[in-house]
Amino acid sequence: MHLDAFLDDIVLVSEQDIARAFKTILTRTKMLGEPAGVTAAAGFLSGKVDTSLKTVAALTGGNLTRETVLKLLDMAAD
Repeated sequence: MHLDAFLDDIVLVSEQDIARAFKTILTRTKMLGEPAGVTAAAGFLSGKVDTSLKTVAALTGGNLTRETVLKLLDMAAD
């Protein structure tokens, strides 16, 4: 079965969108998600996904080094 049967759209987000989503989730919810685990939220927070529809975004991961966290927070500031 082809994925088109299950998908309405595919949204591309930038690394900076992901970093901003990471920072937003961390600062607002105190939850730590890996970059790949926050990509769905990045789509919502960047305005690239219609938030008026019923949609779910899973937050996954949390196995990050201190260096990775600092790099993401720095990228989010740009």
